Amino acid sequence: FNAEHGIAPAPMKRKGRGWIYFASGIAAAVVLGVIIRFALMVTAEVTLVAEGPKEVFLLPDSTRVTLAQGGTLSYREWGFKRGSRKVDLTGKGYFEVTKDAEHPFEVTTENSFVRVLGTRFLLETLPVAKVSLYEGKVHFARTENLEGVVLTEGMTALIPIGAIKPKVEHKGNPNGIAWIRGTFVFKDTPLKEVLLTIGNYYGVSFGATDMKKRLSGEFSTEDLDLIIELIESALDVKIVKM
Repeated sequence: FNAEHGIAPAPMKRKGRGWIYFASGIAAAVVLGVIIRFALMVTAEVTLVAEGPKEVFLLPDSTRVTLAQGGTLSYREWGFKRGSRKVDLTGKGYFEVTKDAEHPFEVTTENSFVRVLGTRFLLETLPVAKVSLYEGKVHFARTENLEGVVLTEGMTALIPIGAIKPKVEHKGNPNGIAWIRGTFVFKDTPLKEVLLTIGNYYGVSFGATDMKKRLSGEFSTEDLDLIIELIESALDVKIVKM
């Protein structure tokens, strides 16, 4: 207070507190942004779809997956970065899994579960879940928590509708991946089985004059008429479409 003029001095402005509040707000916004970004990374899902007859995809761990037309594969990329190799499949997919003893590769479908370390196998989900193993070893079950079976190279197993445990078929199916390889392979195979395999692939039925004959050979999947012509010539039979 100035006694001479009767005027009190103006109060001092405290500038520091406003800057503190402002800086605190920025820090909170940054932290919130980091949290949101982390949450999105953890929950974000990648979905791969095969729009053509077949499409090949490379997963983050270098596992190679070939999906048949209409098939989908979903996974969380963050999970792969953390060593959790888990994917969801619909349709038909052929897996060439990169070996990693510490991090099993797991495939879940609507009605089956597969766990592997490093292997090559075909997994089909319709009309029933079916696994055909071409290399390595896999655990195959209806769900992760139910009893399953261990398959080794050359074995096939499926889960019938309503069944709890897979049914094992020790005889493998070398032509299960004809759509990937581009060839049919037969080794002393009965003609009836040959025509059934080819017919299922092309969606047609065949009959022949002598179904008891057996066939060995490799045939390209590109030309059905040529396949039939070659088989007729090799076995001296007449094959007709039903």
